[in-house]
Amino acid sequence: MRIIAGTIKGRVLKVPEGKTVRPTSQRVREAIFSILHSSIDNSDCLDLYAGSGALGIEAFSRGAKSVCFVEKDPQVLTFLKSNLKYCQMDAISDVIHGDVMAQFANNPYLKKKFDLIFIDPPYNHIPKDLLQNIVRHGILSEEGLLILEHGANYDPIYPEDLNCTIKKIYGQTRVSFFKKRNTTFDKKSDLSGNF
Repeated sequence: MRIIAGTIKGRVLKVPEGKTVRPTSQRVREAIFSILHSSIDNSDCLDLYAGSGALGIEAFSRGAKSVCFVEKDPQVLTFLKSNLKYCQMDAISDVIHGDVMAQFANNPYLKKKFDLIFIDPPYNHIPKDLLQNIVRHGILSEEGLLILEHGANYDPIYPEDLNCTIKKIYGQTRVSFFKKRNTTFDKKSDLSGNF
């Protein structure tokens, strides 16, 4: 898995073998970051179900100010930390080992607001109240974006506080972009939903 663009373009990330991790494909990552465009600059990012860290590391490479990673699996966490060290991000990133849903209420790293929240859970284990918990705990900034990668046939349950602005399908993968309701769109990025 290779970083596509930015300051660490071309670096190859390690990914554990087996079915514990389903890395975001390069095609899907390219599409996500093409849509995000200028929204990445100087942003605080959260990478939930981080796996190899590809989404958060790609965001950092393209200008994100900070990235916090959350990963539950200890074996996968070893790969994530190795990738962060290889990309010289280990000293400037926060890494949380634990279940995503359990971290919202208890972890001090998740008390701040994030401009970009990447969510890439196992397709068959998406918690029903995941997006509701993010809204309830107030970790999405006022103009922030929530990017959920999920199976193409899955319709995520989301609270009325969020608006799904974009849905894109890439093979068996769908990416849904959410913003808080009644927020404006950055005209430089492709988040108007007009396709």
